[in-house]
Amino acid sequence: MKRSNKVIITCAVTGSIHTPTMSPHLPITPDEIAEQAIAAAERRRLEAKEAAVAAKLAAERAAAAKKEATRARAQAKKSQRASGPRGNG
Repeated sequence: MKRSNKVIITCAVTGSIHTPTMSPHLPITPDEIAEQAIAAAERRRLEAKEAAVAAKLAAERAAAAKKEATRARAQAKKSQRASGPRGNG
């Protein structure tokens, strides 16, 4: 299944039940609300890009680890064949 690169962002810019008396950072005017919403979207977009890069690096590391494990298993089998069968004592 093909993964989508689309991201859905939700943000409660004006809070939920908060009032201006609870926080001086709560946007009140339409301009403040728009500023905060745009800033939040930009931060999330950057975070999403960073997460995508981190996921790609993790996948590359996992693939490299799997390749190394396969190589090590093959080398171990080759070593066992070269040393011959083991006796029961």
